[in-house]
Amino acid sequence: MQIGLNLSKEYWKEIPEALIQGEWESIRFHENSITRISQFPPVRAIYLLIIDLRSFSLSEPFSTIKNVLYVGSSTDLRKRFRDHIRGGKTDNLRYKVREHLDKNLNFWYKDVGKISQEQIFFYEETLMRLFGKNLNSMRAMSEENFVKNMEALKGQIIG
Repeated sequence: MQIGLNLSKEYWKEIPEALIQGEWESIRFHENSITRISQFPPVRAIYLLIIDLRSFSLSEPFSTIKNVLYVGSSTDLRKRFRDHIRGGKTDNLRYKVREHLDKNLNFWYKDVGKISQEQIFFYEETLMRLFGKNLNSMRAMSEENFVKNMEALKGQIIG
């Protein structure tokens, strides 16, 4: 799997419509985010943690860059956000971005409705293939399995 942004047109053409259409919501990800857990619905969702480099007080072009740090999915977004924001564990998202919690970090999420766990993983894998793994530690699907799943799910994926 590539490290950074994927420039292959083939991957970008294969983004499921369900990820493009509809609303994505966002919430700041910082020290006090734990107090906002109740704002998250307990829904199936795909999410991205994005950092805005403008907060590093750099000049252009660097100040115009936003970067996807993490791609995730969950069958219960409220629980998953709580897991990410609690401190202490070296594998949780808050620990991984601890030096940047005062920066402009945004947790973007999209309710994907009542789809299968397999479809949620496919969405997550699709986004990791586009934006790279960065802070993600989960192992990626092989290219062969990704293509098989894409073909099998094409007719099933709903918006």
